[in-house]
Amino acid sequence: MLIGVVSDSHGYIDPRAFPLLEGVELILHAGDVGGQAILERLAQIAPVHAVRGNTDSSPPLARRLPARLSFEFEGVPIFMTHIGGKPEQLLKALPEPRPRVYIFGHTHEALHDEREGVLFLNPGSVGRPRFGGGLSIALLEGTERRTLSAYSDALAAHYSPREVVVLMKQTPPLALRALFRDTKVWILFALALLVRLVFALLPLNVHLLMLEDDAWMVTAIARNVAIGNGMSADGVHPTNGFHPLYPVLLGSLPYLIAPNNLDFGFSANMVMCALLNALVVFPLFGLLRQFVERKYALLALLLFALNPYQVRLSVNAMESSLALLMLVSFCYYWYTFDRNSPKAVVVLGILAAFATMARLDIALIAAVVGFYWLISELWKAWKADSSEQPVLARLIAVSRLPFLFAIVATIVLIPYFARNRVLFGSFTPSSGRALAYMHSYVDSFALTSGTQIVAYNSLFNFSFVTSSALAFGLIVLMLILGVLLIPRQIAWKLLPIWIFIPIQTCYYAYLQQQGNPRYYVGISVLLLVAFAVMLQTLDTKLPTQVGRVVLPALIVLIVAGNTLEPFAFYQRQRDETSSQLAMYQAARWMSEFLPPEAVIAARNSGIYQYYSEHLVINIDGKLNHEIVPVLEQRGLMDYLRANKVEYVVDLEQVCGYIEFYSHQYSDAPPHAEVSSFDKLGIYVSMALRKLGIGSGPQLDAPVPDDCQGTFTADAPVFQTFPLRPGSSAAVTIFRLR
Repeated sequence: MLIGVVSDSHGYIDPRAFPLLEGVELILHAGDVGGQAILERLAQIAPVHAVRGNTDSSPPLARRLPARLSFEFEGVPIFMTHIGGKPEQLLKALPEPRPRVYIFGHTHEALHDEREGVLFLNPGSVGRPRFGGGLSIALLEGTERRTLSAYSDALAAHYSPREVVVLMKQTPPLALRALFRDTKVWILFALALLVRLVFALLPLNVHLLMLEDDAWMVTAIARNVAIGNGMSADGVHPTNGFHPLYPVLLGSLPYLIAPNNLDFGFSANMVMCALLNALVVFPLFGLLRQFVERKYALLALLLFALNPYQVRLSVNAMESSLALLMLVSFCYYWYTFDRNSPKAVVVLGILAAFATMARLDIALIAAVVGFYWLISELWKAWKADSSEQPVLARLIAVSRLPFLFAIVATIVLIPYFARNRVLFGSFTPSSGRALAYMHSYVDSFALTSGTQIVAYNSLFNFSFVTSSALAFGLIVLMLILGVLLIPRQIAWKLLPIWIFIPIQTCYYAYLQQQGNPRYYVGISVLLLVAFAVMLQTLDTKLPTQVGRVVLPALIVLIVAGNTLEPFAFYQRQRDETSSQLAMYQAARWMSEFLPPEAVIAARNSGIYQYYSEHLVINIDGKLNHEIVPVLEQRGLMDYLRANKVEYVVDLEQVCGYIEFYSHQYSDAPPHAEVSSFDKLGIYVSMALRKLGIGSGPQLDAPVPDDCQGTFTADAPVFQTFPLRPGSSAAVTIFRLR
């Protein structure tokens, strides 16, 4: 005789539990069922007895399930309720008739304890246990498979501690090797790779419209690393204005083969990014399988594979694809590693550190995970009732492994941050500092900036959402759907991700004061996990025939929307006369006609640094840590003279930029950097003004777009490259007198 005992499903049964229940003759559910569909699913395996849990408060379960249940199964007296307690306390108030087996749940922690002839059994949680516990069920197995109803005297012997096997089935997570054994996952990987290679191998003139100037900035750094110029964008000045892992370890490889073949180097980087992006399929599948059945994990992978919107944002010859792979791998490992193994903790710390160097904002989720883990362990230790060890000693003991994780990650990152501090005077990259400075004027402060996550997410194409009110409404709608369709235990398990999403959004929206859809690719892929859970819940709630129509229609609608976005973006870039084609023409012209020793300056300098074969000094600060202090003091023209700059190349608006930040042309007072604490005060003041309290903050006006002409008196136009034939807008080369 084999009895399966489960509890605390909370509307979700881990799909790995079903094989463990095969062959049982009875299933007992000790409460917190979470829906009639759970009992119907279990009844497909064996007859089910269940009791009502403290969360089963809505009909029909509240009416149909008893709070406690006493019955005999083949002569064995069994008592079951949801909330039990400690065996020594339960013994003092056993129900009548005295049970042989006392089953309860609620705690999500497996327990089996034989006391005075009573087997106290808590199977743990078959759904998503709190505080990271693993899936567990219990199996009661007699030593002889025979009809025991006529052998009630012998039954006690069969259920003695010596002869009854109580199997606490702790199912291991989907092993890393198992991720690569699923044929359908390989098919989806091939599909994802095909879609990404199509984009990666587009002609250069298309990439110049579809990609950011930063793509050539990163490949310029990678090439300089390969040819021995160090981590430098212009080949002379060291820089830390980039995420180091990709250009140093991978992006430089093509230039070791063909250092002077720029087209090959860029195309090879695009192909590498396509491969890295497609490889996300494997850890993403493992992550999805922690929350949903295989069917819904594959549907989610299909959405990832067929998402040209996400491809446009992350297959870009930059760090985005490697960072996405590292982020998803880190999350997969976090949800599956052995938290009692120091060796596994060290691996987690190393993975967090390298993921941070792939893209520095991944440090945010690593920090969230570390704090979540520490607080969870401290909470469990605090609540534990143990007279064997003082509370303080327990708290210290459970803190060791979370602190080990933090220490390992810190040690691995020390060389990178030490280099930043020694060479550049700051632990953080110059790009972040420059972006924050450029967006520290009055037009960059808005209380609604956080809603940008709606338009910038690449899971659903909401790029048409330009109204903050509509974006806020969509956020509220998504939260409501999440509450309705994500079981509470899964939502709890996803808590680190829920915390990470608003933290990263606030970082870019309110600290960096700017946004870019590329920054939200990682969040969008993590949201795909929540969406897969919602699909699974929706499918179980809908009638079968309706589900067969609704789910495919939903998938087709999402894929269609995400497919249309790159085409619409390409058309907008053509219609709005993107400057990068003209920038490329200017770079090639400079490589041919300007003297080799000529020094050039530019704001968006990536394309010029990559193709011009000249020293091109960055003057917006993203690649040049010297610039922000220069801009603060209105000393840009002095800086150009001191560095013997002979030419300035950019759109014509660059002359207004130079005038604004040069005391020779501007009477504006110095504009200092705005600290994070100052920004907090500004937003508080803005919020109070909305409430009618105070007059709000006084903020500096932004850099003017127009050119007053005084700079061109010192630097006349030398050459122009119209953005399109007949256009007055042009990339312009100014020659300093």
